[in-house]
Order: sequence, then structure tokens, then C-alpha cells
Amino acid sequence: MRRRAFLSLVGLAAAWPLAAPARAAKIPRIGYLWIGSREPESNVSIGMKKGLVERGYVFDRDLIFDARYAEGKPERFPALIAEFLASDVDVLVPMGNAATLVAHRATATIPIVTVGDDLVGIGLAASLARPGGNVTGIDVQAVDYRAKWLELLKTVAPNLRSVAVLADARETPAVMKLEDVASRFGVTLTFLSSLPPDFDSSLAAIASGRFDGLIVNDNPSLFPRTPRIAGVVAESRTPAVYGTAGQARVGGLIGYSFDALDAGLRVADFVDRLLKGAHAGDLPIEHPTKFVLKINLKTAKALGIDIPATLLAAADEVIE
Repeated sequence: MRRRAFLSLVGLAAAWPLAAPARAAKIPRIGYLWIGSREPESNVSIGMKKGLVERGYVFDRDLIFDARYAEGKPERFPALIAEFLASDVDVLVPMGNAATLVAHRATATIPIVTVGDDLVGIGLAASLARPGGNVTGIDVQAVDYRAKWLELLKTVAPNLRSVAVLADARETPAVMKLEDVASRFGVTLTFLSSLPPDFDSSLAAIASGRFDGLIVNDNPSLFPRTPRIAGVVAESRTPAVYGTAGQARVGGLIGYSFDALDAGLRVADFVDRLLKGAHAGDLPIEHPTKFVLKINLKTAKALGIDIPATLLAAADEVIE
């Protein structure tokens, strides 16, 4: 009798694992990394979240949007990427070349979607049509819109001769193409390094007033420093065009760039396809198709610059 009871208990024990509730399915996690701060939220982030919602995703139910911010300190990228990897992210979305290079060094398996510059040239993809590795997204070099910066400067400062370009050419190598079009506008260019060790001396050169105009390149690392740049520009009364349209909202005179909101919507499409099983190396890298012009009239007034009516009419946003 005891033996029969013992065997019954053994049978029940063997059945317990089958009766245990199934584990809840893992919610996909997206790791978004931005050089700046949480506020103001970048348009890429806004567009990306909007695009995911439009595709039917409900945050914290269907996916987790995990955003980290470097607060203007690119040296924080490795630690922030390590945090993403420790949290078992499914897709990494680092913005800009510097952050993407750090992510790529950290993982060759987790898919990466970025908005970068010359992704093939810096070794992140084999080609635009077939990236081949774990990086895809939008390459802003594929459409050379930077010549427009010189055209805009020439429009507000017709006597323009000497132009400073504040940039980190290692992060966005396409900025050097400005040299190819400078003669068309009758200007000479002086490239000033925006790297942290050189930043103060570059600002001092701008503050000296020896340049007729300034171009602030679209390095993501420059966006958090816009108020400081705008302050120096105001003191030297130097007309400036900024390579991120949103910089006009934080003190810049003119901002012209690819449409970051549209880029975010398209990043959402990449993320959606990856979550549904696509491989990053098979997704062709795209290029910007929409561009945005913003003008800050308050800054123009402070600089003593009259913005032509034709340029105001062409602007997507005029800040007064």
C-alpha cells in the first residue's frame, strides 16, 4: 500500500513541470541613444515613437522604448551602450557616427539602426544597397545638402568672403565637401575643430570677428552646445547657419537640415522590420528626402540682419 502511494506521488511530481504556467513572452526592448539631454526631446525620437505607434505598437505592452542621454558628453557612450547590452536590448538606435561606432564595437550581433554620415566610408556597412553587417538606417551623405548652407549665408550676407566652419570632420566627413563648392560662392573656408579639447579656442577665433560668416556643422555633439555658440556669435555679430534646423529654436539665426522628424518615422520602419525578423545587413541604407529651413527673426534683429522676404517665404518655420 505504501509502495503504491509512493509511486502515485512520484507520478504527480513528474507531472508538475508540465502543469507550471508558461513564461511570459519577452517584450522587445529598443535602446535609443542621444548625445543631448532628455529635454528638449529630439525630433528623431519624436518621429520614431510616432511611427511605432502608427504601426500598432503600444509602449510597455508590445515594446519597451529605453532612451539614454549622454548630456553632451560623448565619453559616456561606452558606458551607456554597455547598459543597453546588460538590459538585453533587441535593437540599438544610436544617433550619429560617434555613438554608432561605439555600439558597433560593442556588438556584432544586435541590429543597429542609425542616422549617420558616410556609413560605408567609416566601415559600418559594405554598401548602401546591401550593408552586410548589423548596421542600417539613414545616411545623410547620400544627398549633399551642405552646399545650401553657403547659399543661405550668401543670401543674408551678400558681401561674404571668409567663412568659418565649426565641425568634427572625423564624425561627419562629408562636411569637407564644402571645399568643393566654396569657390562657386566666392568664399574661402577655415575649418575650426569642434572637438572638446579645441572647442574653446575655436570659439575664441569666432569671437575675434575675423570671419564674415559661420557654418555650424551637423555633428550631433554640437547640438547641446548651441546656446553657447549662439552667445559668441551674438557678441561678434557673425551671421551663422546651423546644420540642424532645430538649432534655430535655441538661438541660432538659420537652421537648415534634413527633416529629423521624417527621419525618425523612417527609423521606426527599420525597427519594425527588424522586430519582425528582417536582418539589418539585408535592409538597404536610405537617404534623406525631406529638408527643413527655420529662421529666428529675434536673433536676426539682435545681429542687425535683414532677412529677405523671399527667404522668409521659403522657410518652414519663422521664430519671432
